Amino acid sequence: MATAQRQRRDSFARPDPVAVARLCHGLRLGLPERKALTFAGVLPSVLALWRRKAGEGEPDFVLAVDEIDLAPVQAEADLLEDVQRSEDWRSKSWLLERRWPDQYGPPAHRVDVAASIQVGESRAGVLKALEITLREAGPEAAMRLAVRFRRELPAALLPAPEDFASHA
Repeated sequence: MATAQRQRRDSFARPDPVAVARLCHGLRLGLPERKALTFAGVLPSVLALWRRKAGEGEPDFVLAVDEIDLAPVQAEADLLEDVQRSEDWRSKSWLLERRWPDQYGPPAHRVDVAASIQVGESRAGVLKALEITLREAGPEAAMRLAVRFRRELPAALLPAPEDFASHA
């Protein structure tokens, strides 16, 4: 793309305060980033551009991206504060568990993280993590962990069907 075209395109993608405010509002409500972007009328490619420009140190972009990145953290802090102050904390606690299950969910959700940390670099480690999760958190948690491993680990580390023969 020619430099003049890129400059013209980039000038249209400057952070609009109204769009940034709507995006932050959506993130504080708990919308996933893609839905918050739709809510704010901002394309994912535009947010990527904002992040790139912020990384280059352009002040308008740095301020916008900092505000966007801070929105979910503010929401989490506000919920924690409400849980501590409120007489009826259950709904806010439920939100914490659903939005950040690794930190606030029941132990079955946290086992996935603990087991994956123990995996190491071996096929036996992956199998052990799945066995621990199955024993301590049940089949649903083990399935979630298996799906996560399948996405994140090289095929050589994944257990083969015969590895599960003793569990059938």
